[in-house]
Amino acid sequence: MIKLVETEDFVVYDDVMAADQFSAIWSAVQAEQYAIPHIGGWSKVWRATDGTGMGSRDYDTESVPFGNYMDAMNFYISSAAKIHDRIIPPWNKLLLRSYLYPRGTKLNWHNDLGYKGAAIFYVHPEWASTWGGELMLARTPDSGDMPPPHLDHREEDKFLATFGMGTYITCRPNRLVLTRAGVWHSINRVDADAGDHCRAAVVGFFK
Repeated sequence: MIKLVETEDFVVYDDVMAADQFSAIWSAVQAEQYAIPHIGGWSKVWRATDGTGMGSRDYDTESVPFGNYMDAMNFYISSAAKIHDRIIPPWNKLLLRSYLYPRGTKLNWHNDLGYKGAAIFYVHPEWASTWGGELMLARTPDSGDMPPPHLDHREEDKFLATFGMGTYITCRPNRLVLTRAGVWHSINRVDADAGDHCRAAVVGFFK
């Protein structure tokens, strides 16, 4: 587990797991049961034009052990968060989910309002530079708690254009990213070049 970079907003670790364990996690994520998150109603963190990503059920750490791959994910994500309490302040619950983003899908700008911070661990075995799917982190004014824009995003456009810059983090396999609460971020659209490769990740939300 190699710490690549740390800022006031995020920290990135590469080569988190040994190759055999990472391969086992990838197999387990493929065997997971998935649904479209807003199949029963529009979950508006996704815009109407964001495409159809898929998510697993919630794994709430109040119910550990899970008896599957999420026990390992809970260990790695929780362990990293505990040594970065400036980015992830004290928390008592972690919600874990697996997500798949096939080509043509993305997730628009949001700031995980209501959570103490978030984590993302990339579980796909390969990812090319032309496939998109980057985690985009915006530089914004400190006061960024606005409601999700749904269809009208003019106020959000003005807010994000205050600086009009930020950081991107590629979907490198076996990479873990922790992000501070309130940081505006998005997932770049997965490009057609990705073919039948899905951007696959386990995401954690700290409460």
